[in-house]
Amino acid sequence: MPTYNYTCDTHGTFSAQASMAEFDAPQNCPICQKPSPRDLVAAPQISTKGDRPKANQSGGATGRKVKHAPGCPCCS
Repeated sequence: MPTYNYTCDTHGTFSAQASMAEFDAPQNCPICQKPSPRDLVAAPQISTKGDRPKANQSGGATGRKVKHAPGCPCCS
């Protein structure tokens, strides 16, 4: 069962498990038992380690060599 973050106005953020069908339903604060809404957070930023290969290099965006038009910003 997934764990979601919720925020109590009085006691701050807490985590609770909820089924995917009930992910948006408020959960009771573990301290005061007040129903608290789920935190809405942005999707995580995903970064790659090091420089990304250019599209015209092997293993680039498509995994094969690609030749772009002269002056292509990804090939310069």
